Amino acid sequence: MSFIDSKNFDAFVRVVDLAFKLIGIVVTVYLFRLGNEIKKEQDRFNIEQKGFDRAITLLKSFVSENPSERYLAIKYSEMLNQRDSFPDEVIIYVKDLLSKDTVSQNIEAANELLQAVNQKAEDQQDKKTLEFLNDQLSEIDPRVYIHIRDESMRRIFKDLIALLEKENFTMPGVQRVTHQYSKTELLYFKKTEREKAEEIAAILRQKAPAEAGLSDLNTRYISGYENSNKIRPFHFELWVK
Repeated sequence: MSFIDSKNFDAFVRVVDLAFKLIGIVVTVYLFRLGNEIKKEQDRFNIEQKGFDRAITLLKSFVSENPSERYLAIKYSEMLNQRDSFPDEVIIYVKDLLSKDTVSQNIEAANELLQAVNQKAEDQQDKKTLEFLNDQLSEIDPRVYIHIRDESMRRIFKDLIALLEKENFTMPGVQRVTHQYSKTELLYFKKTEREKAEEIAAILRQKAPAEAGLSDLNTRYISGYENSNKIRPFHFELWVK
């Protein structure tokens, strides 16, 4: 005896067939969406990988021996800052560049970059970036330029340079000048760097040999350079009469 008549059996088959079709549609849609998600993840990974590769290239350029590459790294960083894509970690490399670079074009560009980063952080009230920037700038090694009028003094200050370099000063060397100036003094160019100038003067008074004539060395502020990009932070000049 048949438990399911032919009419009911046909209906059952249609339901099962419909169910399998629906399952097929659901599976197809799921696989399609899964494929899209996988593709999106792959695209995101590729974008992140490209960004990582660009970041590595940028950081390598900051420490390149080629001055032009260092300059291009600074200009590229400017573009990132304008696009709100500037990573704070790059500030460390800009700081190191300012501590060591002697190319005026690079120094000026790096100063412009840090001023732009500072301005954007202030506009956006980004306290984290401002604090990090100030902390990094405070770590820049002081750079002291020595100017002499008498060539016979070069030997004395050459020995002094070796001592100052042990104090983590950057010493570009000794330059002989011919124009007149009235007295020996240490010049600084930003009011916020007065304390550092006084610290350097104290070290010079203590460590310089007597024939250097620095026992009563004083500091003097030179105005007009507060917002100048021509000089780096912690730029000082020792003028020896």
